[in-house]
Amino acid sequence: MILTRQLARELSLSFPGSFFASRNKKSLISLIELARKKGLEFIVVISAITKKEFSLNFIKINMVDFKYFKKANLILIKTRKELFKSKQKIDFLELKLSKSKKFFSELNLESTESDFLLVEESSSFSFYFNEMEIGPRFKLVLSK
Repeated sequence: MILTRQLARELSLSFPGSFFASRNKKSLISLIELARKKGLEFIVVISAITKKEFSLNFIKINMVDFKYFKKANLILIKTRKELFKSKQKIDFLELKLSKSKKFFSELNLESTESDFLLVEESSSFSFYFNEMEIGPRFKLVLSK
């Protein structure tokens, strides 16, 4: 069984400009304050639904307030640990998206020419390095 923290760590390694912070007993406000100090525009709170399904709540922040602005469920297919043993942080990411372009653009994720790719295929997503899948591989169910 994958722990929510493991998934959060893997996603933070995969998306440029992100970092992992364990919630533990921290309040949502303290996480928002940490993100503000780092100059971030939003945070993602990940919660387990089942062993392989997770809720993602995207919270947009500014210097004054915050608001929930996106929600999605992530169904994990393979972890990075299962596909590739490296914990290398991705600094630049090229996007190969079809149906989900709008979703990722609303998160201000920009495609940059890179050896690292986020690829959308048959309604699932995975990360690649030089054509080798490094994961994690997952499906996203976007809320309207």
